[in-house]
Amino acid sequence: MLTVTQASYVAGFIDGEGCFLISPDKRNGKLRGYSVRVDTCNCDINVLEILKKWIGGGSIQEKKRNLLIHKRNFVLKITGDTLRQLISDIRPYLIIKSQQADVVRNALSLNKRKGKKKHLFDCNERISLITNL
Repeated sequence: MLTVTQASYVAGFIDGEGCFLISPDKRNGKLRGYSVRVDTCNCDINVLEILKKWIGGGSIQEKKRNLLIHKRNFVLKITGDTLRQLISDIRPYLIIKSQQADVVRNALSLNKRKGKKKHLFDCNERISLITNL
């Protein structure tokens, strides 16, 4: 659980640099369901490592970019139970992304534990989430 200061900072960071996502999970051209996560990007990997430590999980990856034109850029991805706890901690402090967080929280509640992917749900449930915005 984040402190109030940490939760406020993380919420502000995600409001400015983050994105709550519900994306299709396709294998061999077949839709298996949807995955749910939050991504936040930055050119400074150190700040993402601090956020990951505070949050207690997630993965950091370097985004593939043309380094002749762009700076190196990194993305912190948070899913599953870590995402559930994160939304619970930061929701009171979100301003810009509060509605996205609510939709993702609802999507997580539809969790259908299919194998290792704990964050998949079916197409009809996604349509219901979107129409209830």
